[in-house]
Amino acid sequence: MLVGSGAARADDPHLAVRHGIRGKVPIRLILDARGTIITPDSRVADQSAPTIVVLAPDTHRPALPSHVETLHVEVDAAGRFDLVALLSALRARGIGKLLVEGGPTFAGALMAAGLIDEIVGYVRPAVLGAGRTLIDIPGASNIGDLRVFRLESVEVLGEDVRITARAKRR
Repeated sequence: MLVGSGAARADDPHLAVRHGIRGKVPIRLILDARGTIITPDSRVADQSAPTIVVLAPDTHRPALPSHVETLHVEVDAAGRFDLVALLSALRARGIGKLLVEGGPTFAGALMAAGLIDEIVGYVRPAVLGAGRTLIDIPGASNIGDLRVFRLESVEVLGEDVRITARAKRR
C-alpha cells in the first residue's frame, strides 16, 4: 500500500489492516524524498505492518524505529520520484502489486505515465462541498485528454458504493 508525501503529510495515515479483518498484512510504502514527513510518532511507524519509507538517493535515514526500512530511489530536478525507477526498485524487493492511497498529484503522475491498471473508487451519498479533483493529470484539460477505463464491477457496501474499473489497452 503506497501513499505519496502530500497525503502522508496531510492525513498521517495508518495504512494497516483494520476492523478485525484477517489475512495478509500489506507492506506500507511512504514516499518521503527528503525524510522530513515520517517521524517516530507517525502512525505508519508502529509495528502493525511492515513499513518502507522511500527516500531520495542523497537523503540520510531519518530518526525512525529500527523496524522501519528505507529505500532510496532517483528523483528529478523538482524532487519528484522517478516512477519507473520506483516500480523497478519495488519489483526487485518482490513487490509487484500496489494499492495507491495517494492524493491527486501523485495519482495524476501515475496516470500520466500510464502506470495505472485499475481504479477502485468509493462513493458515499454525502456532500462536503467544493473539493479537489481525485486525479490531477498534468496537461489534461479537455475531452481529447480523456483516459478511458472499462467498468468491472459496482458493489454496494453498507452506505458506500465501490466502483472498480480497469485500464483499456489500445
